[in-house]
Amino acid sequence: IIAYKRDDLIAAEEYLKKSLEINEKLGRVGGLARVYCNLGVVERTRGNLDAAEEYSEKSLAINEKLGRAEGLANTYHNLGLIAEKRSNILEAKRFLTLACELAKKLGAQALEAEIQQDLARLT
Repeated sequence: IIAYKRDDLIAAEEYLKKSLEINEKLGRVGGLARVYCNLGVVERTRGNLDAAEEYSEKSLAINEKLGRAEGLANTYHNLGLIAEKRSNILEAKRFLTLACELAKKLGAQALEAEIQQDLARLT
């Protein structure tokens, strides 16, 4: 998601929506979950929190159905950051704690470290 990292959110959204179409055509449900999560990140970055939450909820539902712990961790992380932007600190901590626990179980130390920083900011 190079366009996102370069702060080109318009290009990032275009690439993600193309990816969404391809994943839908191929029936790649796990791919849909990743794209929905990333679209949620783009919308959160833009400040479109309702859209960010909607995409993240779609990702969450798919990841729960598939039992994808990594996808759940990333989606909970994004939902926590959305809640933080809404000044809902309790909900932010709840989602971030879930994300951190999953990251730890997965051995995803970089993700765990990032989430720990986000939790520290909320204390």
